[in-house]
Amino acid sequence: LDDYLKRSAEGQSQIYYLTGLKLDALANHQRLAPFRKRNLEVLLLDDPVDEYALVQLRKYQDKDLVSIDSTDVKFPESTDPVNEDVKAAPKGFARVLELFRGALGDEVKEVRETSQIGDAPCALVNPEGGYSRVLQQVLRQNAKEYQPTKPVLEVSSQSAFLARLAELSNNAANDEFIRDCGRQLYANAQLLDGLNTDPQ
Repeated sequence: LDDYLKRSAEGQSQIYYLTGLKLDALANHQRLAPFRKRNLEVLLLDDPVDEYALVQLRKYQDKDLVSIDSTDVKFPESTDPVNEDVKAAPKGFARVLELFRGALGDEVKEVRETSQIGDAPCALVNPEGGYSRVLQQVLRQNAKEYQPTKPVLEVSSQSAFLARLAELSNNAANDEFIRDCGRQLYANAQLLDGLNTDPQ
């Protein structure tokens, strides 16, 4: 961690990490996109025990240890992209989110817009203070009474696929197709995190 801090950005108040089951999958995770854009280092951990140790540690040299699939992530101002080309959400995007919410119901805590994951259609994040999805799965396997927190599904307003769904949302006849897309995207996001127990 000392070497990590030597490489950290000016004003960086957090140590970022991502937990998963395979390093190659972690290295290609869509949640890394905004960190790469800002040249911020993320620790990749393929053993949930490592994350459990970091969660217990919580801080190191006054820096918070934060999983990047958490809503707790804060970026240092010194790394804000200059003249970043972020497109406004396409017309109909809000309707797509509404249909996704209806399709997923209480499987998720929230469905919301993000511009932080580039052209990737969506990603799962954990509510404030929650364990990563992988660690929650490990805890549930070892303690059947443990109840995982419901994830937040972030949907990218920059995704070409979502832009197409936004166009289709103008016709109510496409509503069920868009709902099916929402269910599939959610299943894909679970699969990416190694958590899909009910593949579509």
